[in-house]
Amino acid sequence: MSRSPVAELPMKADPAPRGRKRERILEAAIRVFARRGYHGARVSDIAAEAGIAYGLVYHYFKNKDELLDTVFEERWGAFLEIVDRIVAGPSPTAEKLRAVAALILFAYRRQPDWVKVLVFEIGRTSRFSEPEQIRTVGRLFQAVARIVRAGNG
Repeated sequence: MSRSPVAELPMKADPAPRGRKRERILEAAIRVFARRGYHGARVSDIAAEAGIAYGLVYHYFKNKDELLDTVFEERWGAFLEIVDRIVAGPSPTAEKLRAVAALILFAYRRQPDWVKVLVFEIGRTSRFSEPEQIRTVGRLFQAVARIVRAGNG
């Protein structure tokens, strides 16, 4: 690999001007969910953390559930796109496995709140026990399995 996939990890979106408030709300939600837990967080806590009016949260998101869903879909989706590029790349098996491990560790080091929300809050929330969400989480493990199978073939 010529460029480290870790350098490509978009832990925060690069929003257009209209999306800046939406992104501030998402980042605030991540911090509040990590600090207070999903069930202990209130939309007013997220608004205060983002430095915006309470009602503005509802302009961008229907409710707290949609905020958590969006964190999962956007952040986990971007993470998995990078994992998929690692798997598809020409590097040897050992280098691919190191790259995935480095990506996971970098994500934790750079955005521990995001990782905490993904690991703890999504696991505790029944909304993520649906088959589609389970498959989405499982994509990371399937990617690692593809790397290992390709190395054994």
